[in-house]
Amino acid sequence: MLLGAVDLGSNSFRVEIGRVEGERIVTQSYWKETVRLAGGFDKSGALTPEIQARALAALARRRCALLRMRRTS
Repeated sequence: MLLGAVDLGSNSFRVEIGRVEGERIVTQSYWKETVRLAGGFDKSGALTPEIQARALAALARRRCALLRMRRTS
């Protein structure tokens, strides 16, 4: 069985995929990308379009990689 954890933090996004082996979880894939969300707020407190685009691009890259991983497992 595969398990996944996603951390969308203010500085970076992380994804870790692991498989269950007995009573342990063994990391199969780990990804971290710096996005710096916290540095991209406008005066009203909303994320700027540039930061939104950077975050969505990072998620899209990870989605593609996860789909490739799914096809090979």
